Amino acid sequence: MVLANKINPVMRATLVISAVAVLVTGVTFALSSQATLAQNSFSVGSADLVLDVTSDADNDYVDSEPGFTFVDLLPGTPSAAYGISLRNQGDGPLDIAVHIPGPVTIPAGLDATKVKVKFEKVAGVVGVDREFSLAELIDTGDDPEILVQDVAANAVDPIDYNVRVLVQPDAVAGEGGVSVNNFDLVFTGTPPVPAP
Repeated sequence: MVLANKINPVMRATLVISAVAVLVTGVTFALSSQATLAQNSFSVGSADLVLDVTSDADNDYVDSEPGFTFVDLLPGTPSAAYGISLRNQGDGPLDIAVHIPGPVTIPAGLDATKVKVKFEKVAGVVGVDREFSLAELIDTGDDPEILVQDVAANAVDPIDYNVRVLVQPDAVAGEGGVSVNNFDLVFTGTPPVPAP
């Protein structure tokens, strides 16, 4: 105790604080612990939307098929039906959208909002009849039009649609004779967005 009285009070206070800090640090480290979740990994499933044109009778589901030619359409009368079959062969469910990548040249005298592309459901466990105007389908950077939602992964049963075009009676100004040529209908499968 005599030795402690001979140490400068500032030095004595510094030694006491240092000793307490060492004890607290030692206790803190002694009370900590860790656990490790080792060797983690993940993989992303694949999306694999394929289609078949049912009129070619090959039942060959591929990424691309030749399209249809709708000729001599009479305003107010739907075209003949052309069949397509969509199948999700991927690892997860898909929402299937459809659009026409732009630019598409719409001739003068044709109102693209009054030309309808109809998708009439023939078979499949999901989907309903849908109708879009040519203007809605042309890709303007907006979201594509949803054709069918929540198509199951690795689907055995395809979703079959008949595709028709209807030119409304007031869609063409003048004497007619207009054409829209060489456009693609693109079907895109994306994972469904979960409800909030």
